[in-house]
Amino acid sequence: MLFKFPDKSEPTGDTPEATQILASVSSAFSNGRVFIGFPTHQTTGSFFSLCAQVIPTIERENLDFNFPHIKKWNKDLLLNCGRVMRLFYDHYMNTTPLESDQLMLIHGLGFHPTNPSKKVGQLIEKGFFATKFWSPSIPSSEGLKRSTQLRKPLFGMERFCNYPVVSEVLLEEKNGESFCKALEKLYYLHPVTVRDVTRNFQEKILKEEELTAFLNWFITSASKVEDATLKLFTSAIHYKSEFSADNIYLDKIVYYPKASIESFHPLALSWNVSKNFTERDLKEGLMLKPLPFMVWWDYIVSSTNVTSPSTSPLILKHLSSNWSALNPAERTIVSVSLSTKASIPTTHFKLLPPNEVYFPNIKFPKDLPLVSEDLSSEIPTPILKAIGIRDSVPIDLVLSRINEEGFDIISIINFLCDVKDNLTPQDMEFLTKSPFLHEVGGRTRLASELHFPNSMLDGIPVPILNYPGRISGAEELFLEELGVRKLPELTFILKILSETQNQETYRYTFKYFIAHFESHYKVEYSSIDIENIPPFVPVVGGKERPDRCFSIDLGALLSEYLGVRIVEAEYRGAVTSFPGLRVKGHIEMETIFNIIIDKPMNRLISEALFDYLGSRLGEIGDALLLRLKEIKFIPIQGDLFGRIDEIFPESLKQKWGPLLHYVQYSNWGMSFLSRLGLSDVPSNRCLAEGLVEHHTEYLNYAGNDQYQQLLIQISQNWQDVPLELRKKMKETPILLCYQLNRDNSKNIAPCIAKHCYLIDNMDFQRIFNPPCGPVLWNKDLISLYSKLGSKWLSREVTQFPTAIGLPRDTERCQSFFDLVQQRMNLFLYDLHTFELHKHLEPNAISLLKRIKFQTVDKIRQILVFNAERHNTEINTCCYKLDQQPIVYFTDSAETYEIAAEISRIIYINPRVEDDTIIASVLMTSLSTLRKNGYPVDQLLEIQTVEPINQEEHSVIEISPPQHQSHPQGTTQHTEPNQSNATQNTSLVLTLRNSSANEDTVFEYEEQSFEETEIIDYEKPIEEQSSAFRQQIHSEYARVAFLQSIAKHTNPQKMLEKLKPQVLNIVLTNCTKDEYVLSHIAEVKGISILSDVKIKVDFSKYEYVVGDMAQIISEIAEIFGIHLENLSIYLGHPTSSSFNLQNRLHFNLLTFSSLNHHHRDISAWFYWYTLFTHQLAHNVFPEDSPQHSLLAHSLTTQGALSLFNVLQNYFPVVGMGDCRICYDRKIDVVILECGHLVLCEVCAGNVKKCPICRKDITRTKLVYLQ
Repeated sequence: MLFKFPDKSEPTGDTPEATQILASVSSAFSNGRVFIGFPTHQTTGSFFSLCAQVIPTIERENLDFNFPHIKKWNKDLLLNCGRVMRLFYDHYMNTTPLESDQLMLIHGLGFHPTNPSKKVGQLIEKGFFATKFWSPSIPSSEGLKRSTQLRKPLFGMERFCNYPVVSEVLLEEKNGESFCKALEKLYYLHPVTVRDVTRNFQEKILKEEELTAFLNWFITSASKVEDATLKLFTSAIHYKSEFSADNIYLDKIVYYPKASIESFHPLALSWNVSKNFTERDLKEGLMLKPLPFMVWWDYIVSSTNVTSPSTSPLILKHLSSNWSALNPAERTIVSVSLSTKASIPTTHFKLLPPNEVYFPNIKFPKDLPLVSEDLSSEIPTPILKAIGIRDSVPIDLVLSRINEEGFDIISIINFLCDVKDNLTPQDMEFLTKSPFLHEVGGRTRLASELHFPNSMLDGIPVPILNYPGRISGAEELFLEELGVRKLPELTFILKILSETQNQETYRYTFKYFIAHFESHYKVEYSSIDIENIPPFVPVVGGKERPDRCFSIDLGALLSEYLGVRIVEAEYRGAVTSFPGLRVKGHIEMETIFNIIIDKPMNRLISEALFDYLGSRLGEIGDALLLRLKEIKFIPIQGDLFGRIDEIFPESLKQKWGPLLHYVQYSNWGMSFLSRLGLSDVPSNRCLAEGLVEHHTEYLNYAGNDQYQQLLIQISQNWQDVPLELRKKMKETPILLCYQLNRDNSKNIAPCIAKHCYLIDNMDFQRIFNPPCGPVLWNKDLISLYSKLGSKWLSREVTQFPTAIGLPRDTERCQSFFDLVQQRMNLFLYDLHTFELHKHLEPNAISLLKRIKFQTVDKIRQILVFNAERHNTEINTCCYKLDQQPIVYFTDSAETYEIAAEISRIIYINPRVEDDTIIASVLMTSLSTLRKNGYPVDQLLEIQTVEPINQEEHSVIEISPPQHQSHPQGTTQHTEPNQSNATQNTSLVLTLRNSSANEDTVFEYEEQSFEETEIIDYEKPIEEQSSAFRQQIHSEYARVAFLQSIAKHTNPQKMLEKLKPQVLNIVLTNCTKDEYVLSHIAEVKGISILSDVKIKVDFSKYEYVVGDMAQIISEIAEIFGIHLENLSIYLGHPTSSSFNLQNRLHFNLLTFSSLNHHHRDISAWFYWYTLFTHQLAHNVFPEDSPQHSLLAHSLTTQGALSLFNVLQNYFPVVGMGDCRICYDRKIDVVILECGHLVLCEVCAGNVKKCPICRKDITRTKLVYLQ
């Protein structure tokens, strides 16, 4: 039968529905009988028997759970049986009040396993507990309760929770235990949990008896419960104790008390609880330790209990009982901590600190607070004394009674004398530091500040003791022991002397101090650090410390300068009589010298100071004098000071006039200066310095002759002139120079050395008439002029010799050649060592073997000096071409002149004596030379083997220094051929004579041409321009003619004539002297120079210099210029290029500003223009018409070659007609991409390149031939 209750409300067990259901399944509820059906062997697991009209079975023996339909029937039937059992259980429990009957019913419901089918019992049990909305009622400690409202006991913990628990009788029966387990399994019953107990402990403050019960359970059941559970319990328990106003947490308890007073400690268990347990239970069961006394004391002394009248006696008694167990350090801690606590009961019925309480045996004064009788009787006296109870009256208390009735100063002193033996050192110290004694006048002072009455102290402001009556011996000794003085203290006397402004007081005090100095104050005074002595010595203008004043009279002016104080005259004798006062008699020399070095002086001060130093000359050491010798301290005039070696006695003024500085002092002063080093003979340095500063005045004073004698003296002692002074001399017009007037008289004036020239060529002097020197020809003067920067005139004159006419080989030429070849050993070798001269060129022998002599019609020479030109005619010149030296001379040339040219060829720095030796060897017969001792035969026998030149055997690339002159060639100037060009041409070669530092312009004519006009630079500009154009025109025609001839004749012969034209050089006639360049690198054979005056970081331009060197070298090749004649410099950004030292210099900073990353074609044209511009400088000044004409000619000449070079870097993509119009020729290159495909007209109309489609922003017009 299947059923369920109509609602989920909890049934009472006796409802009509329940009664009706029970009556329909069993008659026991109506007539009390139970019917049993056909018997089977199947058990039900409880005392209930089941019966039914139909129970489908197999052979009526077992319940069938196999056949599906029967299985479902039987299963539902058994479930309903369980539900009926539950109805019966609830009905019975609610209607039976007796617990025994309730327990009997539960005993029948054991829910044991069933046989033979276990499903029967399981289904019945499942039906019994099918109602999920309420749990079965079972007996409990509070009567019949639903099982969900109960807790199952566990290890006795149920005593500490608020829930009712299952009846213990039920749990003692086996069937009852099984029934409870079934309830637990279905979560209808739960055992007591830790959370239940913990929540109860957290919500409830335990009383001490409840805590005792828990601790009993804790000790007995600790082995059954996990440690974590016990720890959780103890952390939740808090209880209330009579010893604390706050709640105490059990887990904070560490100690157990041994007395009730110890329970005040917050970490100690309450005494009311701990006394119920044995010490073993407390230690082993509860894991507590006995409370150490010092731990308890540290807490109790900081709490209010120690100052409470109710607990303070208990605390002191407990301290007394434990005092013997404390060590000395602990006793000290207890005494110190208790000393500030008002914890001692007294007879004044209040608590006071121990140091304010006295023992009962103290009788004076009577109103002192005494320790209470109860405490003094129960606590031993040593312990009370140890904690601070006083057994004597303190001195401050005694002194406080002064002026009270019966207590005057005499009574107090008498009392203190009586108890002196009982006074401690601390008492005596207190007396000495207490101002209880009166001075005359009524003020109280310390004993050490007072003095015994004494008539000698009259007039001195010292405090005198006010003591009525006569002072007895004992009283005097006691007062003296307290510090009362018979004599004033030294510091007090010094204080009066340093502070008083009253002259009478100072006199009395100073007189007393001096009178007693030797007997009383000397030892103490000498032991005081001088820095700690106050300024008490009377000096002019105030007072000063003894070590800072002096007993001598230096005068006000010198005293102020030296910063010293002089003792007043009234006291000077007394101070001098007592050296122990440490007043100085004289100033230390080192101090004076330090002041002289640091502080300038005027004339008046120097007179007084030098007199003083002269009087103490014997005390001055050499080390001090040495310090002053390099210092400018001697006043000369105004703010001008000089060293001792810069000044001289007044007696020298007549000789040297304004050149030197002079002084004159008294005898003492001059003695000091003489000792310092004052000399009557001026040094070379002083003369040079005076000359730099006063050269004009001295010249006017002494005249030219004496002035030059001074210059000779300076030159002879040049090593004494410092380097810095030499630099000043170079920049100062101290030298005498002259220029010739028209009447050959000399105009003499001062001049800077670099503007004055040394004359080694009188012709040059006559021609250019520069400022020359010296006036007096003297080797010392010449040396001085040279050292200061004067240059030899011949070295500053640039010579350009021009050989005119066709060179001819004459008999004289052959004669000179034969003489040189035959006699070269006679002037190449030294006459004594028979070794080659040291200053010969490395290839001198080879040059002589290749030398060639030729005669020309005439030789014209252009002299250039400081942009001034002059033409002269000479008889000889020479040059080197491919290591073959050629000497040209006219018919009127002397042998000496030819010998001079040979000397220039073979010697590095030819000398006049070299020219003379060669001339003598060539002009004199060998026999004459032999007769005069010349070792002719020995020299001729020497095999003239030239030293091996390493350059001929190996290729070594050497970057020459920047200052070295490099081999030079020629510069070729041509101009395009004109329609009216004539066929009269002449070849102009400009050649560098490397040994003579000269340029030879050699002009000769071809046999098939007429002689052309030679440019005369002395003609007007218009005539020069016409002649130059004619020369350029002729050169162009001649080269074209030679090239045409070469096609039909032997080309090698014609090319030999053209070859010299390739050896172009740079000849500089416009220079920039303001540039001083230094060599820093070399790239592609081109030197990199830097202006030393400008700081430029070369590392920033390393990636640029390669491109620039490539462009410059390509352009140089177009014009045949050697790379040695080119350089790249880093300097003034405003200068793009310039000529200097026979080189062309191009600015790297200008190049870097161009579009060098893309090798912009504009860079090529820019530097090509500058290149031709600077080449034109070699012939004409920049501002002349000829310069522009030549620059244009050079530009036109190399244009085609430049275009061929540019094709390598900017390939020409298109050739022929314009790719746009096809009517005009291509004549424009696009700079962005390098394509040459447009004409000029179309380039202005299109915006993009027709080849690469790049935007057109820049173009360049080119001319194609």
